[in-house]
Amino acid sequence: MSNLQVGWELLFVGMVVVFSILFLLMGLMTVMSKLVSKFSVASTPSAVPLNESAMDEELAAITAVITPFVESMGQCNIKIREIK
Repeated sequence: MSNLQVGWELLFVGMVVVFSILFLLMGLMTVMSKLVSKFSVASTPSAVPLNESAMDEELAAITAVITPFVESMGQCNIKIREIK
């Protein structure tokens, strides 16, 4: 048996093993997804309105983090807006 033939055989066997494991994992994920969607309770996130002082504190924290990066760029326009 030549080295080239052994190489092709190893390549083919390796690809078959990898794809079979991928298909096994894909099936396992599908089953788990169906089980979770069947037994989970749908919950809606509760929206808690922020007061102005909390928003100002968050804006100050974001500004403190971004400032060192922006200063190295020179002039940069950053607009932060609230998404409702």
